[in-house]
Order: sequence, then structure tokens, then C-alpha cells
Amino acid sequence: MKIKTKISWIINNSVLFILGSLFVSTLLIISGIKVYNFISDPLNQDKVIMASVNVARAEREYNYLDKVPVEVVKEEIKKQAKEFGLNEKTMLNLADCESDFKNWEKNPKSTAKGVYQFTASTFDATSSGKSRISPYDYRANIHEAMVKIANGEYSHWKDCLK
Repeated sequence: MKIKTKISWIINNSVLFILGSLFVSTLLIISGIKVYNFISDPLNQDKVIMASVNVARAEREYNYLDKVPVEVVKEEIKKQAKEFGLNEKTMLNLADCESDFKNWEKNPKSTAKGVYQFTASTFDATSSGKSRISPYDYRANIHEAMVKIANGEYSHWKDCLK
């Protein structure tokens, strides 16, 4: 009898855990947050659910119309600077000078937009621009700045690089 009771308990708790995880995942999906699947241990149910919530918060996807939090922009700059072998501090200082890390920043005196303030014609000539990606897309804007700087094309930012 004890074995049947233990098996029944494990099955009941596993079903409750799966239903709870599905509920949390559904809420996260409805709110537009990327959800990751976890292989779980029924004894660590709370930890797994909390981990999935924390990961989902950290991995939120932004579209080009969103005002992306400054910390997210800074982390993306650090990540891409490392990938391109560029000085992280220089790239952070440049973005700070150009837009205060604001992907929605628009220069009222020109067509410059985004984190690194690309003018329309300059951004349109990049691979992102040719793919019709918005200069307000923080990842694309950062990527194109990294490409330009890595290729020695930094005259666009001469005032901020003094």
C-alpha cells in the first residue's frame, strides 16, 4: 500500500506542477515574454518556476517601437563590443554622448536616429538599412555602429570621440 500511495503522490504533484508551469508559461506568453522550457525535478518545483520567470524577464524581446531600458542597451553594447573586439568603454561612451543610450532618440536638427544617431542616408546604406530594419531597432543600430568602427569608419562620431 505504501508504494501505491507514494506513486499516487508523485503523479498528483507532477500533474499539479505541469499545470502550474503551463499556467505561468501562458501568462508569460500572453504578456509577450519569451519562455524557455525546463526539464524539472518535481522536488524543486518552486525553483524551476521562479527560474523560468527570471529568465523570461531577462530575455524580453523588444520591437523597434519600444523604449528599451538603458541597462538593456548597455548590455547589448558590451556584448557586441566583445564580439567585434572593440573597446567596450569607448563604445559605451560614444552611445552615451550620442543618445544617452536611448534607442528612441531623434535629433531635431537632422535625420539622425537611434542609439548611435545614424542619419537616414548612412543607415539606409548599411546591411540593416538595406533590409528595411528601422534605425530605432537598438540591436541593429548598435550592430551597424560596431561594423563602422571596426572598419575604421568613425568620422560620423568625431565630435563624441574627442
